[in-house]
Amino acid sequence: MKKVIFVMLAAFLFTANTMAQHPINKGDFFVNASLSNFDLSFGDGTSFKMASYGGYFLIDKLALIGGIGLDTRKDYTSFDFSAGVRYYFLEQTKGSFFTSGTLDLTKVTDIDATVGMKFNLGYAFFIVPNVSLEPLINLWIPFSSDYDVTFSIAGGISVYF
Repeated sequence: MKKVIFVMLAAFLFTANTMAQHPINKGDFFVNASLSNFDLSFGDGTSFKMASYGGYFLIDKLALIGGIGLDTRKDYTSFDFSAGVRYYFLEQTKGSFFTSGTLDLTKVTDIDATVGMKFNLGYAFFIVPNVSLEPLINLWIPFSSDYDVTFSIAGGISVYF
């Protein structure tokens, strides 16, 4: 009986230790896909934003990121290109909070391109050791007065390797 309890305790500690070590260390990579800005109005068309980006961890918990996005609206479509950094903090057993900042270039169809800064705050909830679900809050601040500051909520999934 003591051997069974010992084996179960050892397995539990090994599993807990494995879950606490997320793949956010120097040399790791990740890719992400996310959706935001849903407007599913009937008759007016559907609008949403899809984005995909990836990153490389320069040091533990700090990744250099780059990405692309497609934003469809009722009256226009835009393409985004971004580059920046992502930092993980308050690491927990099942996940970690993160924040990121990027410089974004947005090209709206039939309109000149604009540049802005995007700030994100999110949580990486690891469903398995190297896959996380990521709800996040976005704030985009354009450098041009022709565009409005945008606040949105998004959801994504990341794969770490």
